[in-house]
Amino acid sequence: MSLRAPPLRPYERLSHFAEPASVECRQVVVILWDYLDGRLDAEHAKRVRAHIVTCAACLRYQAFQQCFFARLAAAGRQIKASGMLRGRVHGSLRRQGWQV
Repeated sequence: MSLRAPPLRPYERLSHFAEPASVECRQVVVILWDYLDGRLDAEHAKRVRAHIVTCAACLRYQAFQQCFFARLAAAGRQIKASGMLRGRVHGSLRRQGWQV
């Protein structure tokens, strides 16, 4: 199964994160998942990388997200969902703009 995220949304719903230190940190937080998924163009990926290597907070956040993705992927390989559950999840993802 392949998932594609909905289009990037401009700086929304940051309240569930600790307050980023700067506008640049805020931008990294918003697009980090796309960066980790390799969905950013070369120029944006380069700018995110350049920021992360100079910002300890964003480096820690990146490490946390990479660990989260790895654990999520490992759990997904161990758990078999019923066809009905998969259908409900796929339907929900599609309604949110994901391409499943």
